[in-house]
Amino acid sequence: MSESAGRPLPLLSLDTEFFWTSGKDGVLRFQVCEACQSLIHPPAPICRYCRSTVIGVRAVSGTATLSAFTVNHRFSLPGMPAPYVVAQVAIAEDPRVRLTTNIVECDPEQLQLGQQVEVIFEQAEDVWLPLFRPTRGDRQRGEAGRSGSPQDIDTQPAALPIDEIAPERFGEYVRPMLARRNSKTRWRSPGSACRRSGAD
Repeated sequence: MSESAGRPLPLLSLDTEFFWTSGKDGVLRFQVCEACQSLIHPPAPICRYCRSTVIGVRAVSGTATLSAFTVNHRFSLPGMPAPYVVAQVAIAEDPRVRLTTNIVECDPEQLQLGQQVEVIFEQAEDVWLPLFRPTRGDRQRGEAGRSGSPQDIDTQPAALPIDEIAPERFGEYVRPMLARRNSKTRWRSPGSACRRSGAD
């Protein structure tokens, strides 16, 4: 991360530059697997679903479902005075893609899980940060409906996207950390060490 006069900024690389500069024309883009059409994020050289290496870039609508959020009331960051919302949104075209972002232009107390949100971009130096705000109803899409007042905001929640891995099964997909007792013993997991000491 780099630091500007505002919020911390990501460092651009050959793999991520397309994502962080995509907002230059107001369009959100993700990697896409050309074989199975799955969206891939964070960017990777291989599809996590079908293992294809034929990877492209796809523009998406910029709409998403609010799948998780928290309101930070205590700590401020440069360019981000508290309170502010840190959220996870599920991208409409492929809800398996979850993007960590900020929800802006709303009262945090009115946010609901399942709420529909849309992307807007905040430019900082050579980066366009994808932020999200609650979507407006069709009847407020004219100039009169862009004030951001509570009556303009569509807060009707939708069903939450289904997680690929249920939270209670996370442990099945995480390898234990390795730990070494001393230079004369072999590597083993902390869990085995705890069981050994308990047996002793």
